[in-house]
Amino acid sequence: MPKPDINAILKRIEELERKSQILEHFEETINKLSEQVEKMVTISINLQAKMTELMIKMTDLVEGVNEMVELLREASEVELDQIKEAGVTLNVGPLIEEVRKLQEQNKEMVKALKGLEKYFKKMYTRELITKAVKGYEEGYVL
Repeated sequence: MPKPDINAILKRIEELERKSQILEHFEETINKLSEQVEKMVTISINLQAKMTELMIKMTDLVEGVNEMVELLREASEVELDQIKEAGVTLNVGPLIEEVRKLQEQNKEMVKALKGLEKYFKKMYTRELITKAVKGYEEGYVL
């Protein structure tokens, strides 16, 4: 039986040690990436919850403004009826104009909310994830 060459065996051992180190480094990198993905998922869930909360609050706000406008409209009608009964003339033009302004503001608020929603979706999908990963790489804890 031929004797194996000691130099060949040593060379093979060194090669196996190098491959082992590469695999260990690869495993560390995979673990770091896994942690980053877990953090991104957590950020995603938190952001979605905050966006939902914001949309609910904005919807409540818009409903409240609509109710207020309706109450103002009803109050002005009651007041107008009382004034008519008293025989006094009243110029309701400015009041109607104010109600129209409130309606316009309400419409603008809805447009702004839609724009805000689009902005959050863009930020959520690009910038926030990028910043979260960069922050994690720099050692910031979420």
